[in-house]
Amino acid sequence: MRWWVTVMALLLALDGRAAAPAVEQARFEFKFGVVVESPAGEVGFRETMHVPLEHGVASHGFVLTRLDGAPFNAYMVGRMPRTPGARGPGLLWDGNNFSTPARNYPGAWVFMAGFDPGDPEGLYVMEIYIDNKLFRRIEYRVYYP
Repeated sequence: MRWWVTVMALLLALDGRAAAPAVEQARFEFKFGVVVESPAGEVGFRETMHVPLEHGVASHGFVLTRLDGAPFNAYMVGRMPRTPGARGPGLLWDGNNFSTPARNYPGAWVFMAGFDPGDPEGLYVMEIYIDNKLFRRIEYRVYYP
């Protein structure tokens, strides 16, 4: 009878049910969008996948929060439609691809970006990785207002 238990354990492991799970989406809250300012001067955040191309302001980004408040390791890899006119500080660049270095975040990560003259409109892509596993892939459209 013991050989049967061993065979079942092996089958479960090979089937992937006993393997380490991917990033659990339920452990995190994620919001992507644009920074907005009310007529009274209050700054807020509006979720959208359409981002106006405005120079010189931190106009768009994401907020990633771990619901239990525990620290986590993360980084982001992105792609622009073509090579930008200028390259923003704090990012690693390779042609029209950009990324952030991996680092530990104390329960939340706020990433905001702006545009420089020469940045293209079109389809942008961001992939967010947690513990070296893909957490979320975002495609958003950047346009001239």
